[in-house]
Amino acid sequence: MYWYNTKYQRVGNLFQDRFKSEPVEDDQYFQIVQRYIHQNPVKAGLVKCVEEYKWSSFQEYINQADLIDVDFLLEMMSDETEKAIQKFIKYTNDMSEHECLDIDDQAKQRTRDEEARVIIKKVCNLKNAIDLQQLDCQTRNTYLRMLKQKHNLSIRQIERLTGINRGVVLKA
Repeated sequence: MYWYNTKYQRVGNLFQDRFKSEPVEDDQYFQIVQRYIHQNPVKAGLVKCVEEYKWSSFQEYINQADLIDVDFLLEMMSDETEKAIQKFIKYTNDMSEHECLDIDDQAKQRTRDEEARVIIKKVCNLKNAIDLQQLDCQTRNTYLRMLKQKHNLSIRQIERLTGINRGVVLKA
């Protein structure tokens, strides 16, 4: 970890400040949060629809549940299993304006990762987006500011595609 922190000019644990949480205190908010979580890959531009994201629990709800208890949520939707699954699918796919944690980052129209990689390579004159790590700090930070301000790439997207720590991207 010391080597990584020194190389990328960061401090603290590797996953420091990466995750946030807030209490879910009622059934309605539980439904909102599950939809928010399932829609994150779509909003991040990783997939076009919720069903396509293979790391999601979505398939557990509509097929045979092996890893999670789906009954709690599905019973909120309907007493009949098939009807509950259909309501779940519709509800999860309906785009929501409800706010959860970092909704401000999601409010802007997102650039899909494939397009963002092309932008990063073109703006920074690189063969690969990850090569941005190799540039001197001043040049790297200039490019990071351009990617955020002029090309509206999100901090998380830049972090994900370049491997540069979120804190470094945020401060640039």
